[in-house]
Amino acid sequence: MGYYDPYPLVYLDRPVCLIGFMGSEVHSIGYFISTLTGIPFVELDKLVEHDVGMSLAQLYLEEGESRWRALESKHLKRALKMSPARLICLGDGALLDEENLELCLSRTTLVYIRRPQRSLLKRVQRGRQENPQRFPLWVRRSPESLSELLPLLKRREPLYEKAEVLIDAGDLGALETAQRVNKRFSWLT
Repeated sequence: MGYYDPYPLVYLDRPVCLIGFMGSEVHSIGYFISTLTGIPFVELDKLVEHDVGMSLAQLYLEEGESRWRALESKHLKRALKMSPARLICLGDGALLDEENLELCLSRTTLVYIRRPQRSLLKRVQRGRQENPQRFPLWVRRSPESLSELLPLLKRREPLYEKAEVLIDAGDLGALETAQRVNKRFSWLT
């Protein structure tokens, strides 16, 4: 579900939400930020999975995307109330809900982890090879070309770009990207 250090090196004044398209490694980046700083960390996807007792892929197949998104919204509201303020990793579609977007823009510092489109495709394909249930929207098969990912990205990217902070991660690994985020916020200086 997340990580909690009773003696963190960094305390947040308000929650920080990480968002990025599937394959951006937002969850791994969040984990590294949390372990480096001690900032309490929570993944919305894990909260949903624990709530329903199944993987997101199972939830998607058995109950549909609308049920998944409703639970995601419920757990975002829950995470925003947690004390102390946390680093919250959002699922890549969390901002599709207007209320979620407004909550993130008004009550958190929203951070967009941006990667090149070709890199996203390769990361999604590699992630699916490692774990076929990793990306629920692609649970039935992997995208074969960028043209299959682009409709989703084009719908979501304008929402991501409303973020207060943009981190261009390029092809950096998760740890290097976490260090870039830490540097941007001067969390470990």
